[in-house]
Amino acid sequence: MKNTKQLLSLLICAVMIVTLVACNNSKTTDKASPDKEPATTSEKATTPEKEATPDKTTPEKEATPANPTAEEITLSVAWWGGDTRNARVAKTLEMYSAKNPQIKFSTATNNFSDHGTAMSTAAASGDLPDMWLISTTLWMGRFVESGQLLDLRPYIESGAIDVSNIPDANLESGRAADGGIYAIASGLNTPCIQYNKTLLEEHGIEIKNGMTIDDFISKCDEIYKKTGRKTTINNPESFIEYLLRADGKLLYGDGKIGADSPEDLMTYFNLMERGRKEGWLIDYETYVTKGGDASTQPVVTGVSWNAMWNSNQTVALQSPCPEGVILDMVTWPTPNLEASGYTAGAMAWCIPANTEHPDEAVALLNWWVNSPEVHEVILGELGIPVNTKVAEHIIPFLDDTSARAFKYVLEEVVPHSSPKNPIGGPGAAEVRALIDELEEMMYYGSITPKEAAERLFTEGNALLAK
Repeated sequence: MKNTKQLLSLLICAVMIVTLVACNNSKTTDKASPDKEPATTSEKATTPEKEATPDKTTPEKEATPANPTAEEITLSVAWWGGDTRNARVAKTLEMYSAKNPQIKFSTATNNFSDHGTAMSTAAASGDLPDMWLISTTLWMGRFVESGQLLDLRPYIESGAIDVSNIPDANLESGRAADGGIYAIASGLNTPCIQYNKTLLEEHGIEIKNGMTIDDFISKCDEIYKKTGRKTTINNPESFIEYLLRADGKLLYGDGKIGADSPEDLMTYFNLMERGRKEGWLIDYETYVTKGGDASTQPVVTGVSWNAMWNSNQTVALQSPCPEGVILDMVTWPTPNLEASGYTAGAMAWCIPANTEHPDEAVALLNWWVNSPEVHEVILGELGIPVNTKVAEHIIPFLDDTSARAFKYVLEEVVPHSSPKNPIGGPGAAEVRALIDELEEMMYYGSITPKEAAERLFTEGNALLAK
């Protein structure tokens, strides 16, 4: 009996302790570390260029943040970008914590190349962030091959990730060769030439969508002679693929290069050779040393009249431009715009396979992709939202630069485009490294276009056949 009374007393004490702890925890309402904004965030970046006063009609179905657990946890999130993107993404995470006080965040931001290096390092140690921004075209294949990304199909099938307003085509950019969906696009974009519209107008130079290669060469020469500004030709892998699409061919076929012969690959290398010999192509040292952050891009600093990135990067490039300089967009040169053009989610959010908090990370991803309030903050900085209802909702909120990007994609590209090519499978990363090597050699003139095309065809086939 004595033992029974002692046991009863202990149980009562335990209950009282648990109750006190629970009451104390219920008073914790800290937000998502607003004092830990990215180091590169500027005050300018947090404010849209103009205030929009639209009829803020919210789509009927909003993504409600889930609460898989009441336990306080910290989710790590990483992405690349400049000041504008950093400030806007950080703000959305603060908003999520306000709705889910038990969720806190640790964040990491870098420029594109440093982000890629950081993620590779984290992958090697099995410590990838709980949600991170991935380049589907450049990186996703190797992370899928190594089994380091979470297949999102079960969460899509269960409804944990709501795709009711996301067209199937918009999900394809996150699909790997094995059929799994390992990422959800943060936004849709398309290749474009970002150009200094102010400079060209001042010198009476006009460029248009749908330029052929010869048209582009002529304009590069004219611009150089009239302004002294050189031409940047970057994104070599994407540009080569873009040109191959004009002939209905792929860069990455099934275990081989999709071109039929080295001659199919000559267009890009001939263009580089022409620019180097005629003097209008930017020099390699400037291209490499000034090509990191948006603020040091040659089109921003005035060394070049253009850049060749994706449409969603226009906001980041416009932000650090000198006052009065306006950037606009036209399509990449190609002999067949309808065949070459496409929209894709080159950037996407993914979740590591070994995350300790898969349900919480999925809930964050679902909210981020499907909530109008998120994209009222992001304002197209990562591209056009994949959720079509959300995309329609935010158009009245956009600043001038984002509106130009949306207009370019919706009016100039979508009506003249075809489906995006599949992501390269095993060996694609090695082919990409080979293309970068050949690009450098072309800049220096240490290889001929014919030699470069032959190496890409022969060595590329060998790498993809492994």
